[in-house]
Amino acid sequence: MRPRKLFALLTGVNDYTPNVGRLNGCLNDVEAYEAWLTDSFPAENRSIAVLKDSAATRQGIIDGFRQHLAAAGPNDVALFQFAGHGARWKSSSAFNPFYPEGFDEGLVCWDSRREPNRPGSFDLADKELAVLVAELAERCSHVVVLLDCCHSGSGTRSADDRTQLAIRMSHQVDIERPLDTYLDGHYSRLVELRQRLETPASRHILLAACERKKQAFEGYDRRGIFSSTLLEQLDQCHGQTTYADLFLRVRATVRKKAHYQTPQFEVFRGFDGYQGFLGREIAQSRKKHFLVNHDPITRQWTVEFGAIHGFVPVQDKPLEFAILQPESNN
Repeated sequence: MRPRKLFALLTGVNDYTPNVGRLNGCLNDVEAYEAWLTDSFPAENRSIAVLKDSAATRQGIIDGFRQHLAAAGPNDVALFQFAGHGARWKSSSAFNPFYPEGFDEGLVCWDSRREPNRPGSFDLADKELAVLVAELAERCSHVVVLLDCCHSGSGTRSADDRTQLAIRMSHQVDIERPLDTYLDGHYSRLVELRQRLETPASRHILLAACERKKQAFEGYDRRGIFSSTLLEQLDQCHGQTTYADLFLRVRATVRKKAHYQTPQFEVFRGFDGYQGFLGREIAQSRKKHFLVNHDPITRQWTVEFGAIHGFVPVQDKPLEFAILQPESNN
């Protein structure tokens, strides 16, 4: 068996049309990720494809999954990264019985919305990305999706009045999208087969800049706050970290930089959140660290933990824990 290899598809778009809203930091993010991966993985153990601006079309990203990332084998790591606008689009009414909210959260590709009446001008919807990830996960057990855009945890370019940080979110489209336009008619075929219109679930991890209905910001340095913070934390630990520990570091730091942005790391179908980032070997114990917050207004405590933190629930058994205040040195 050949050594583990990293296959990465790095994509970013600044050059959006005026009706979508131009961005400034997405190509910087792509270049920073490429530089870090190049420094961290030997040439013989990596294969990186980069799509910037006009190359990061809807079809270009789909082909990147099905051609470049598809070369990853069972022992390899596959990484998809996107920096750009995220947005909502009214989904086909056929999904309403299963997803009553009625909207897709999607990636705004370079050619998205340039010609509204052209079939290929749709965003890359979350329902389509799920299919592409599932196809990839069938042959590769270590799949990582990294999204730095709004609506990434599942309007025009503007600045937040409170922070003056640029927002990576474009306007919502309220025109219903036809069912047969989703990824080469994938869901139309399910209807023909009288199957449920459910998005496929697959083994992977999602590293998202914000919650599904929230915003992601660009900083004054023309970088995505999430992406720059993630790479800063990786540099500090020389890439020797688990996904769980990285999650805690990144979330705490991003909250200091952009109070209204909360990164999300989500594991699916048994993905081990305590393994090394991008499959790298690490020498450390599997200690479980949980982030504890206290809201002074509601006087409520919250503890953030789940599968990514190494927590394994025991059925029919209550969970009990105590929060102890450290003793004062005075």
